[in-house]
Amino acid sequence: MPAAAADAATPGAEALPAPSTGAGAAATAADVTGAAAASTAAAAAPRHAGSADKSPLNSKIQCLKEQQQQLKEQKKRLQKDLRNAERQRKRLRVRASRLTDEDLVSVLLMRKENKTRNAATTAAPADSADEADREPPEDGSPSGASSSA
Repeated sequence: MPAAAADAATPGAEALPAPSTGAGAAATAADVTGAAAASTAAAAAPRHAGSADKSPLNSKIQCLKEQQQQLKEQKKRLQKDLRNAERQRKRLRVRASRLTDEDLVSVLLMRKENKTRNAATTAAPADSADEADREPPEDGSPSGASSSA
């Protein structure tokens, strides 16, 4: 089957004129083959491969890309944390809206008890520290601390 007939049989392909015979036709075929090989070789090997990687501009671009990636990850984490906090607040509001007046009063009383208990607990170690810092009485009587120096 001739090439023109094969092209015509292919759907969507344009009909090309029949190839001419002669020296001009051979040169055209060689040019097409050489151009295809040259474009493949150019695509396979980047220009100035050694100098492109060492360029300060390329290293700066690479650093900026890494920084951009880190910022994207940080933004993603912050959005996740924000979304979780908003969901938690919403859940707490729903639970609080279901509380009765008696429940709210009992919560306030528990808070007050915990506050006084925590104040007493934190004040107790401070009192014992004050006793250790005190000097023995002047009359020489023992006050629980050893005075044998």
